[in-house]
Amino acid sequence: MSPASPAQPVSSGDPENPGGFQHIPALDGIRGLAILLVLFFHLFASNPETGSKLLDLLNQFRESCYLGVNLFFVLSGFLITGILLDTRTRPHFFKTFYARELFASSRSTTASCLCSFFSPAPSTSSGQDGRSTTSLTPPTSPSGTSAR
Repeated sequence: MSPASPAQPVSSGDPENPGGFQHIPALDGIRGLAILLVLFFHLFASNPETGSKLLDLLNQFRESCYLGVNLFFVLSGFLITGILLDTRTRPHFFKTFYARELFASSRSTTASCLCSFFSPAPSTSSGQDGRSTTSLTPPTSPSGTSAR
């Protein structure tokens, strides 16, 4: 018996796979590419004019890596639309879909809230030129000791 192609349903009784379609491994590769683009964009932010041709070339590439976020949106839209189209004949499909999405988003929201709650508050101090600066470290006095 040959395996079903990705466009053919394999089973319809699995709650984890509402449409019954096979996993498409290529989408994992696209998701991985999008993650790398977003990480590269945020981790390698630098001075746009370094004088080094290699670093300037890498910075030009980095400036186009914002497309990783767009790639995530397109991939999410494709997957969500597929789920909605596959389950549209089931009773209460909107309620089931939104309940599952709410559960998934509540986990990431809770994790973000916990991280921001336990992260140190930024401190504001006046710099030497009189402008206020913000940092995560406590301000120091000119003698090098903490100003608290």
